Amino acid sequence: DKETMPKLYDCTEMAKELGIYSASGKPHSQAVGAIIKNLDVADSEIVKTAFSRNGHEDVTVQYKPSVLEDVKVWLEERDYPTKISYTNSKGRPTTYTVLYREIS
Repeated sequence: DKETMPKLYDCTEMAKELGIYSASGKPHSQAVGAIIKNLDVADSEIVKTAFSRNGHEDVTVQYKPSVLEDVKVWLEERDYPTKISYTNSKGRPTTYTVLYREIS
């Protein structure tokens, strides 16, 4: 139930929380997703929730606070890189360019 449930974060919320933005000034959720793919995240840290928006049903993936902490450590260990690379589902290397903002 909601009282015992920790706050959950999707990639966009993590990007805002950690100050990770794209050049156009939007929270960089894809870069956060790429970092998460580099981490060893246990299934117990992932919460899939169904939602409905504008008549469309879908599932969103959210993460427990420990994953946010892991992403933060990953960034700190790499001295907040401006290029975040990963290999996409088609096996192609992809690089995201990110900017960091002070977190208010």
